[in-house]
Amino acid sequence: MINRTVWDIFCKVIDNFGDIGVSYRLTKELATNNQKIRLFVSDLKAFNRIEPKVNINLYHQSLDDNIEIILWNNQSESLNLIKQLTPSNIIIEMFACNLPEIYISKITNENIWINLEYLSAEDWVEEYHQKLSYEGGHFKYFFFPGFTSKTGGVNFEGKYLNKLPKQCKNQILEKLNINRYVSNNTLLCSIFCYENNVILKLLCNIKKDVLFIIPQSIFSDYLLDKVSSIGLTKIDETLLKNENNIFIKIIPMTNQENYDNLLLSCDLNIVRGEDSFVRAQILSKPFIWNIYQQKDNIHLVKLKSFLDKYIDKSIVSPKVTNSIYDFSNAINTPLYENNDYLNDFYIIIDHLQELKQNSIIWRKNLIKNNSLCLNLIKFAQLIEK
Repeated sequence: MINRTVWDIFCKVIDNFGDIGVSYRLTKELATNNQKIRLFVSDLKAFNRIEPKVNINLYHQSLDDNIEIILWNNQSESLNLIKQLTPSNIIIEMFACNLPEIYISKITNENIWINLEYLSAEDWVEEYHQKLSYEGGHFKYFFFPGFTSKTGGVNFEGKYLNKLPKQCKNQILEKLNINRYVSNNTLLCSIFCYENNVILKLLCNIKKDVLFIIPQSIFSDYLLDKVSSIGLTKIDETLLKNENNIFIKIIPMTNQENYDNLLLSCDLNIVRGEDSFVRAQILSKPFIWNIYQQKDNIHLVKLKSFLDKYIDKSIVSPKVTNSIYDFSNAINTPLYENNDYLNDFYIIIDHLQELKQNSIIWRKNLIKNNSLCLNLIKFAQLIEK
């Protein structure tokens, strides 16, 4: 039996939808597990894009009995509201977002303050997971999501694990009215990525029978801005094709459940950041990761650390493994000039069955480690004792 308690989660929206996406999924799963949450969010407009029930004009609102939303910005009305609040039992600082000083001033040693870090597959996170630090007169624990039993795991919900991708595929083709652009052999590939010239080239030059579905995002805006100069034909405001009659469908930004359905519908997904990256894994779908770019290409180290753990070489052949590494490096390397990316992509889509088998085994291992939500609850309750 999980004891009911109150959590304060602070989310500063920095990179489009990634921060709020991770924070909201965690919030919903905590609420499902009988926890009460106050979610402090710096940007309600971004939140509204993934959860239309959020009213962008309200400083304080409730989504249901267990979830309150509080606008956290520098405006006086927001600061006055936060000033009146007493910190909850457990405080989650998402990604070292720096809590407001008026709130910190009321934190005591009775509160459990956890800094939830970014997800990483690097080995060093195991050493720092659940470590205690002392700064500014307060104790703070560091909690690292991850892919091993010595980390905090990733967030997932049991209700999505038994969906049937084939049913979702048929439904989404009909819903988007794109049935006439596919045959029985057409592969579906979703793209949710950052601005990316290699993926842009892929869309222009691919010849194999793939229909690409792109939720509205910074990449879709980037793509539409360059249509006239890269040789794509605009059929209407949401449908493009290249000179090889390969179609590209742009769809509206949607809520998290519908995005999950999109991932399930597709044979391959190109995902980004952390939230969509984890969803592709927990739904056991083959994917390529467009990781958040960092200075001095540090992100490529993180990418390799993940692929080294993710790819089971007893399942995935050396040829396909090499193409996964090479294509992943291509889309994550600024100013990449090598044209082998297209052949690597062809190898990947020609061997989706072994990648699917790899993804199923990987998900089983993730589930063994328990969810991020349950691991956080267990950790907090141990500290309380």
